[in-house]
Amino acid sequence: MTTVETDPVGDWSYLHTRETGVADSPTAGARTTRGRIVLEDYSQGRPSLLDTGDSRTVVSGYGTSTAQQPQLLGAAQSLPGTRIDGSRTYQTATAASGRFAALARPYDSDDVVETRVVDLDSGRTVFTTTETVRALWGTTAWVMSGNATVVPVNLLTGQRGEPVWFGSGCLLNDFQAVGRWLLWNCVLGSEGQGVYDTVTKRNLTLVSGSDWEQAQLGDGFVATVEAGQLKVIDVRGGTAVSHTAGTFEGNAWDVDPYTGVIAQLRSDNTVRLTSSEVPVSALVQRDATVAASVDVKGGAAQWSPKCPGVERQGRRRPAGAQRCLYLGADRRPRRRTGRGADEEGHGQGHRSRRGPPRLLRLGRFRRAADAEQLGRACVPVRGGEGHVHREADRRRMADHGEGGALRRPER
Repeated sequence: MTTVETDPVGDWSYLHTRETGVADSPTAGARTTRGRIVLEDYSQGRPSLLDTGDSRTVVSGYGTSTAQQPQLLGAAQSLPGTRIDGSRTYQTATAASGRFAALARPYDSDDVVETRVVDLDSGRTVFTTTETVRALWGTTAWVMSGNATVVPVNLLTGQRGEPVWFGSGCLLNDFQAVGRWLLWNCVLGSEGQGVYDTVTKRNLTLVSGSDWEQAQLGDGFVATVEAGQLKVIDVRGGTAVSHTAGTFEGNAWDVDPYTGVIAQLRSDNTVRLTSSEVPVSALVQRDATVAASVDVKGGAAQWSPKCPGVERQGRRRPAGAQRCLYLGADRRPRRRTGRGADEEGHGQGHRSRRGPPRLLRLGRFRRAADAEQLGRACVPVRGGEGHVHREADRRRMADHGEGGALRRPER
């Protein structure tokens, strides 16, 4: 769990990490300092922190100064991190997932914003658009098309998918994507809140009208706070089935979409982890990076492909999942909502319901043993540890021996 807290004595803000366990009775461990956040470097008073889901964080301000440029903070890295793209100047980072981050450039002379989706591993730009990127999940970017429609874009191929329209008069305010599920919130002419299932193409309205509250999307459920209780709405069956997950003990909270755990800040500034009691989906592969050919003959080279389907993109998250939240000098949480928002979350332009600050989720790599659920295997490679790779490659290695050249099978 990662927190941003302000020292009430020195009035300086620091990034802290606490190891957490989510099995049985989730708990948070001892605190480790990751560095000081120099708030005066940021035009909005503090940086934006975006979870990648693989224990990395994108840190960004809102401005064109060097200090506010998007940085990548590794799992064990201290601030300020590593600049993502030093060849261009950006205004802010808008979304992140896995190895991808959406970076928005400043308005140009035509009042147009260009957004570039960058591969955090290679530094290469994989997708460029002048449409607003509202969310990233795996290899899919959800971009705006008008005020009430989002379109999925495959970041690997650039292919656009089927648009999702949220109704006439909708001005899309909040939008979240977790796997097959989309949480939407419309304001102004057609207010409401609901969940869209991209597999069944079914739209489930949870709230009609203006009586909606801040909600967080999980894997097949939505969490809200109602009458001092954490409320979980299971949407997997196409109808809303609600239950109470426990007492709401603070102002800051969020949902981990990989484990279904709800994290909330208690009044004594400790964090409580509560299960949503909604089973997580089966493991799926959302992304993979595998070399086309590598020679490991004689053990001179160590083959170490990435298998984000298990390590980076596993649907379940192991113990050690992390969260981020802000605490002010008065120990009260703070947040930002949209461009130009103030400390208490009042956005300029579109109306944004005041709500508690979001906790930011950071993941951990999956264990190699979990690869078996995807039909994969760990095979010892001469010259180093075993590495997860395609089942077809495992058989090929068995046929040719450990010292043979290993190539990706032709498709």
